[in-house]
Amino acid sequence: MFSVGKINIDKAILLAPMEDVTDIAFRKICKEFGADVVYTEF
Repeated sequence: MFSVGKINIDKAILLAPMEDVTDIAFRKICKEFGADVVYTEF
């Protein structure tokens, strides 16, 4: 198990931010395929 603060994540599958790739549609697809944490680049 992986945790960030008070949030526990079972599988710890994280999506690293990639410039011009991690738009909302891509993040939603990744969530559908099991990513636990997704976020955007700076």
